[in-house]
Amino acid sequence: MQIKSIQLDSFRNLEKQKIELCSGVNLFIGNNGQGKTNILEAVHMLSSLRSFRNSKTSEMISHGKKKSRICAMVNSLGLQLELKLELNNSGRKMWIGSNQSKSISDYLGKLAVVAFTPDDLAMIKGGPSKRRRFMDRSCFLVKNSHLETVKKFNVSLKSRNKILSSEKIDSHLLHTFTVALSKWGWLVSNNRKELVKQIEDKFSEIIEDISDGELSGSLEFVSGWKDGPGSDSEFFLEKLQDIYERDKIRKITTIGPQMDDLDVMIHMKKARTFGSQGQQRSCAVALLLSIVNLLTELGMERPIILLDDVSSELDANVRKRLFEIIKRNQGQTIVTTTEKSLMDDLEPQRVFMVDRGMVKVE
Repeated sequence: MQIKSIQLDSFRNLEKQKIELCSGVNLFIGNNGQGKTNILEAVHMLSSLRSFRNSKTSEMISHGKKKSRICAMVNSLGLQLELKLELNNSGRKMWIGSNQSKSISDYLGKLAVVAFTPDDLAMIKGGPSKRRRFMDRSCFLVKNSHLETVKKFNVSLKSRNKILSSEKIDSHLLHTFTVALSKWGWLVSNNRKELVKQIEDKFSEIIEDISDGELSGSLEFVSGWKDGPGSDSEFFLEKLQDIYERDKIRKITTIGPQMDDLDVMIHMKKARTFGSQGQQRSCAVALLLSIVNLLTELGMERPIILLDDVSSELDANVRKRLFEIIKRNQGQTIVTTTEKSLMDDLEPQRVFMVDRGMVKVE
């Protein structure tokens, strides 16, 4: 999978322009605040309709402008495809070629990217929500329907919690949303659990590789309810029914996917507790690379890798080995940095300079 070119118009500080990308490593260099990360965010938006910064749509439209546009020519499975996205204060519109997509599910899956950002590097030490977000983003790449499943689960959870917190609980309504919650909640957790199974061996191999054999690592999915998700939604429904009274007292749903977590282990100990900052960052990189390897193993196109300024977040040895893996990747990679010296380590096929929202080929 490759982006041949991307056109940007009024996206954050990026002025109207067209950027031609190569099939290998593309390096964007510039000082902080010039728009490098905005380029990666635009690619991520075009892929998933979501910002990796968790930004509001209005924040991504240039100041004083009514709308923003992103358009890319994508090569996928030997075919060329045009993807377009328009953001305005009332929402978004997307096109595949000349046809406007009315359904998100029809649009998603046409462009696969895996993003490495400083925030991703903090997910090991951060709270469980960061790791749930990683699992959900990864599940979406493997199974596009996961995004819609998460949305339906969140609606069911919010509705059930609202009923539990009311002065007088409608038992029939509570049961209705409990059934819905068990259906979508089981799917969410089961997808996450299956994902961890699929990448655990890959993670162990990659963490050993990027640490030059100094680290041994493993993964463990931690279910949001005792005994795990079980074989089907009926198992989760029984668990929810068992704790009706407890949930009524606490006025909130106390078990489920909203409490799932991922234990990342180094030498059989939790990395978030016992790992050094450097080891935690190495684990984050290994997690993200394991997703790239999984997609390739599943016969899917190798995703585009977005690497945002993590050169400043990694120690020299880990960075060197990461770049060696990137160069072996034989796929498209888009990297941002403030350091021109990175050109020697990464050996990019194309270099761009970014200054005050304008991009020029070096």
